[in-house]
Amino acid sequence: YLVFGLLGLASVWRSGSTPIRLYATVYGLAAVAAVLLAWHYTSAYGVPYAGGGSDELFFEANGRAFAAHYGVFDYGMIKGNIVDEWESTTGYIYLMGLLATFSEWFGGFHTMVPRLFNAMCLSLVAVISYQIGMRLQLQKRTAIAAALFAGGFPFLMWVSVQSLRDIVQALLLLLLVYLWLPDRSQRWRYPVPVLLLLTALLIIPVWEMRKASS
Repeated sequence: YLVFGLLGLASVWRSGSTPIRLYATVYGLAAVAAVLLAWHYTSAYGVPYAGGGSDELFFEANGRAFAAHYGVFDYGMIKGNIVDEWESTTGYIYLMGLLATFSEWFGGFHTMVPRLFNAMCLSLVAVISYQIGMRLQLQKRTAIAAALFAGGFPFLMWVSVQSLRDIVQALLLLLLVYLWLPDRSQRWRYPVPVLLLLTALLIIPVWEMRKASS
């Protein structure tokens, strides 16, 4: 909780007091929601997964398997060794493997690790929504309302506090929009070659996480 909270705060720290407050608010709510949902699933099914086993368990189990048998540079070993060759979610399984490896520094993997990571991503979605609103020259209170709606919308909150790829993809796509959105002077933040490079770096993980429906 503290690591992801501080990591997210560090990424928005220089953006001003409003993004910081937005991040802290959404992250706190999402963290509570993650605990409550895990508790609910455990009470209903004996394990913190819908129905006793779902996509979340699939991603976590395969991510842990990757972390146990391969290194961080062995991405190509996922297909055919961890999952079938036709599997379209290798990017998210790889991310799970990285989170599992990271978890070893704190005593081992727990289902709350990816859930809190997703809570961090949802909080950043809220902050970027606010920043996009300000770039579009919306009134500040309107941009704040849009950010809180994006971060606190019940369905998004429910998705984000599970081990699912949707909120990570949403963050990457929103970053893509923000990168290409000009400022009030109709200027981009970076030169076009840099924007194209950053776009490729964002599109690749989005594609690798959900090839079949991208």
